Amino acid sequence: MSPGMSLDHFIEQQRSDVASIKNQIHLLRYGNPEPREAKSFPTRSTPFSTCSQRYSPLEPAFSFSFAKPHKEEPEFDIAKLLWERKDAMDAQKRVEEAQARSKCKKATDPKL
Repeated sequence: MSPGMSLDHFIEQQRSDVASIKNQIHLLRYGNPEPREAKSFPTRSTPFSTCSQRYSPLEPAFSFSFAKPHKEEPEFDIAKLLWERKDAMDAQKRVEEAQARSKCKKATDPKL
């Protein structure tokens, strides 16, 4: 609703727009230039084309079929993830122990 417009005028404009939209839907659906019983009100909107040919897309935008199962994402295997993490932690621990031993050897044997 624009500033300065009365509520009655706004409601009348909305009714007019709804009637126009119904008329346009009827034209698109049936291709008949004369509506069944819709009143014709002047509106600000641009009318749709009165082409009698129906629109049909070549391929549906979203195709879903129960016959063709939906591709599922690979299952998340928590056990495998935990096992790999445990292996990585064990390997890291072995590296740290080896580094600690090498530091101890360097401290005890200054020739290395």
